[in-house]
Amino acid sequence: MCVPHLRSEAFYIPAHEIIYSLVLRRLISAYNRLSTRCYDQQWEIEQLLDEAEKEIFAITGEHVTTEIVPTKELVMEAIEQIEKLYESRGAPFA
Repeated sequence: MCVPHLRSEAFYIPAHEIIYSLVLRRLISAYNRLSTRCYDQQWEIEQLLDEAEKEIFAITGEHVTTEIVPTKELVMEAIEQIEKLYESRGAPFA
């Protein structure tokens, strides 16, 4: 079984960075398709707008979640972060 070591940590890419890059690539791809259609001038404005809306919602629909988090939980997390900052007095912490 392969267990990652602290020394090899620099070689791992965090998941949020991968998702961020994926979304950017999809946005660029959608932009390219839509701009080509705009320059073709064969589409009605309403069709172009509908198509643009569909493209964007297709991208965001895969990654946007509507998770409801209780306010108490958010406040407790903020207090913990403030306490860590206070205890470290500006020193970096993990």
